[in-house]
Amino acid sequence: MNSIRTRFLLVLLAVGLIPMVFVILVTNQSTRDSLEESEREKIAAVTYEVARQARLVMDSAVNDLVALQGNRIVTDSSIPMDIRVEEMKRLVAAYKMFDDITLYDSKGVIVRSTTNENHPEPEEKTLWFKDCLSQQEVITSRPHHVVGEDGLHLKVYIPLNIASTVERFVLRARLKFDPMWDLIDGIKIGERGEAVLLDPRGRLIAGRDKEMISRPYFSGGVTPFWSHSKGFVKKEDEDYYFHSEILPVDDTGVGEAWVIACLRPRSEVLAYVQQAVTLQSRIALIVLIVTGLIGFWLAKMIANPIIRASAVARRVEDGELNVRIQEQGVSEIKQLGVSFNAMIDEVRNHRYELEGMVDSRTKSLRNSQKKLEDTSAQLRASYEAARDGIIVVGIEGNFIAANQRVIDLFQMSEEIGLNNVVDFAEGVKSKFSKPSQFISSWTKINNDDSQVRELEWIMTNPEEKILSVYTSPVLLPNGSQIARFWSFRDVTEERRLQKGLEQAQKMEAVGRLAGGVAHDFNNLLTGIIGNLSLVKTSDDRVFDEADNDFILSAKKASHRAAELVKQLLGFSRQSHLELDYCQVNEVIDEVKSLLKSTIDPKISISVNCNDDLWTVEADGTQVEQVIMNLCVNAIDAMNCSGGELDLVSENVSISENNIHNYSSDECGDFVKISVTDNGTGMSPEIKAKLFEPFFTTKEQGKGTGLGLATSYGIVKQHGGWIECESNLGVGTEFSIYLPRKDAPDREMKKNINDNILEATGDETILVVDDEDVVRKVAEGTLKAHGFKTISAANGKEAIEVLEERSEDVMLVLLDLTMPVMSGIETLAIIRERFVGMPVIVCSGYMVDLEGFEIENGLRPDAAIQKPYDIKDLTLKIRHLIDEAHAPLFA
Repeated sequence: MNSIRTRFLLVLLAVGLIPMVFVILVTNQSTRDSLEESEREKIAAVTYEVARQARLVMDSAVNDLVALQGNRIVTDSSIPMDIRVEEMKRLVAAYKMFDDITLYDSKGVIVRSTTNENHPEPEEKTLWFKDCLSQQEVITSRPHHVVGEDGLHLKVYIPLNIASTVERFVLRARLKFDPMWDLIDGIKIGERGEAVLLDPRGRLIAGRDKEMISRPYFSGGVTPFWSHSKGFVKKEDEDYYFHSEILPVDDTGVGEAWVIACLRPRSEVLAYVQQAVTLQSRIALIVLIVTGLIGFWLAKMIANPIIRASAVARRVEDGELNVRIQEQGVSEIKQLGVSFNAMIDEVRNHRYELEGMVDSRTKSLRNSQKKLEDTSAQLRASYEAARDGIIVVGIEGNFIAANQRVIDLFQMSEEIGLNNVVDFAEGVKSKFSKPSQFISSWTKINNDDSQVRELEWIMTNPEEKILSVYTSPVLLPNGSQIARFWSFRDVTEERRLQKGLEQAQKMEAVGRLAGGVAHDFNNLLTGIIGNLSLVKTSDDRVFDEADNDFILSAKKASHRAAELVKQLLGFSRQSHLELDYCQVNEVIDEVKSLLKSTIDPKISISVNCNDDLWTVEADGTQVEQVIMNLCVNAIDAMNCSGGELDLVSENVSISENNIHNYSSDECGDFVKISVTDNGTGMSPEIKAKLFEPFFTTKEQGKGTGLGLATSYGIVKQHGGWIECESNLGVGTEFSIYLPRKDAPDREMKKNINDNILEATGDETILVVDDEDVVRKVAEGTLKAHGFKTISAANGKEAIEVLEERSEDVMLVLLDLTMPVMSGIETLAIIRERFVGMPVIVCSGYMVDLEGFEIENGLRPDAAIQKPYDIKDLTLKIRHLIDEAHAPLFA
């Protein structure tokens, strides 16, 4: 290992071997990944094409069925039976999908058939036959075996009425499933790959192995193709690549979805990788042998001249300065000889070399001095560019340094006040809110060589400003003080933003509390209003006029409470917005027209609207409520002596250049709405609590304190904000900012007819709510409209009821907030176990179905907010039940 020849040989081997090993590993992995990805893409393409062909096969079957349904000779009861049978035979011959057409009576006995002899099914007792007969609807069966027939068949049952008799008949068409089987069986993927068609229970419908027809394709009945569209699957203790595609119910037409999957053994693909690895390993071995031979030869060629040079160097070490190395051979060895011989010459001329070294050192020192001057200038420039005001005070109280930012912060001249600590304090003390406190703190800290302080000073002249101050002694390594460092930073804007953040956090917390209270109140109001409505509509009670007045007064009070709850939800930003492109000027005109006929004539209203005002995306009713609340407050502030109320709209563009003039930190285009009065104005203390809920300056009974809080919540929900400027004795100006949203060209919304009567029915509804009062109100309301009800106090009870009586229950009315099992958990189980069961969720909050689906991954069929609107509830129930039980074929 100590020989240069050996080391050089090892280096050459490493240089050749390491890259080769790395290339083999990288190539091996790249080859494996490329082959696997290629095979997956091929399998995916085949799967897609098979699914497309399968849809075409089922479409062909549907077209044949349509031809059968539309054939008047077969379905018209007035045509003689013999003619109809001949037409059925013609259809069987004409359409390859039809295997047999048979007419059964209501008892399931054959009346006529295109198969005259040895009919495989002389009697029809299937559930599909019974459903067709009882429901009088077209029923399509799943693929299944027929006695005496090969393969799978589909059956279509069509209800018929014969004109000459009151008895009902069923026309059954049997369709061959051979086209689908031939399609799947004909797919070849590699040597042992295959395609399969499975039903939801994991049974084989079509595939290469005919012995597995209608049997589970995987042991245990677990089919991974439904939950994953691609990946690996183990079959017969071997891994297979697979790619699957689901044929939904609309494509199969048999009332259930199917899944098509293409599989190929992973071992077939990896065989190619093994071949490539073997080839690469052989190449690497050959390269290693060649590299060793070449390295041995090169090591010998290069090491020999170095060994000779080493012998000459030992002679020089012994004092023989007249020796020379031969200056011949390859360029490097020749250069070595030249350099070694030159070294001996340099020893002779060391005096000259020393003088040259001194000159070089002198030049280097000058360069270092210049660099030091440049660094000092850069530090000075950085010191002047700092956003903090910086002062360095000497131990005698004199100013060593002060940057321009100090002069700007304290607005003082360079000649005055920057000499020493006393002059500075005298020059700036009048600018502070508490001059004596400033002088005391400044003097005390400068006289103490150990204090490190962080504090805040408040300036009031010429404007209010908050300074964050940091000071510390400047010490030498031995601990002795040579100066004191002062840093001043203007944090006025930071403190303003911090105060705004604290206010926003407080409003957010109060909003959450208000939303929770509103939710609980809605549950209580549902019971109150619902029971009052049930008492009012009861047929078995007679009330006198006084009792009716009491009930009416209670209902009015309850509805007022419901409106108060809506205001709470508006403040907590949980109210429902009907967003549309809104013209703010039209809303202002509407507010003005409402106010003109109701306010004191001593108050004048002026409107100044921008004719080219931008549009906004907003709930016009909510925006009108906000403007009306601000106008009512302004009128109350001017009511005693009259005044002027100004309504102004304008376009505002906020950019980085002017954003500091607004309370928002968002740039963009906004529509500004201003409501200005010359009333009494507000003090800073009142202004600080302006948007807090239940805060009011009005007399008892004249205000709830929710008007401005609700307006704040509504504007925030629209993505905007409210600003307020007020001075005592001068007046108040509220400014609303709403983001611009240009309206596209589109058709106007159609008016909805609100005069639709309440719906009725006799179906059974499952009412799920943990509140006993709410549950009873819902049951009473539904029973009053003819529906039958079953109740459950939580999700667990509801699931138990559905497991026992799922055939009776037509719809579930589900509360979201419940103990034991929440509404969301209950909805997930219903969707999994009781497919097709309509569900209406109800809550004290407004439920947005799209947002609900994004958050929870589930979507109920409808939603309704407490307290219930009886007409809305019954109409939704009627619509969902009718939609869920619509026939498969119209």
